[in-house]
Amino acid sequence: MAKDILEETKVWIKYFYNNGTWEDEVNFKVNGREPDESVVDFMRGLFMFFMDSNFLSENTKIWLRSHEGTVKAAVDNYNNQVTEIERVNENTVKSNITYDKNKVKKYFDNDTLFKLMHYPEDNLEKAQLTLDKLCRVYMNDKSFNRALVVKLPKDCLSKTIDDTSWAILTEYLTLYSKKRISIIEEGNDTKFNTTMIGYYNYLISSKNLNKSDRERLKIIKGILGIEV
Repeated sequence: MAKDILEETKVWIKYFYNNGTWEDEVNFKVNGREPDESVVDFMRGLFMFFMDSNFLSENTKIWLRSHEGTVKAAVDNYNNQVTEIERVNENTVKSNITYDKNKVKKYFDNDTLFKLMHYPEDNLEKAQLTLDKLCRVYMNDKSFNRALVVKLPKDCLSKTIDDTSWAILTEYLTLYSKKRISIIEEGNDTKFNTTMIGYYNYLISSKNLNKSDRERLKIIKGILGIEV
């Protein structure tokens, strides 16, 4: 058993990740037997999180990607393949690895992978929940954030919803997407059409509204949070 989870990752990641490519099929044995498929799926997710998110430093990832046994050998091998300006310092890499090991320990015990491989039924649910929460915080979701005009909270996570909730979710994502808003602003939305936009413009600008229109203007002010 390795002394911490990043050391264990260094041992096992070679079965999942090679030459910048994630393997579709993973085959390895622990004490002569194949681990549960659910554990393999967790390991893949954990390793992808380590390599694809900004949770770990790039220098730590250089070490994890390398098949070399020591940090020095990993750094030397990396430096021999890049330009001089891209080369990294061995001491800096060691410092980054130590920092990241301590960072990981805040979320996963040193023997997490060992316990999952041997006692998955007792440990997998907790480990998966921790990983799911970390992914939400550290994985790159800029494209999704840029696509919405509202900023959604990151501190909630639900793995399933019912069909009704799914319908509401997709409806609201559509409503608050920049794509939909752009279509509306161009007057090309099939539901929020130019006739409706024209009436809205009339209500907010006219000084000669009848009683019904004044009531509707009051409703619009309430919707928009404008003091009536």
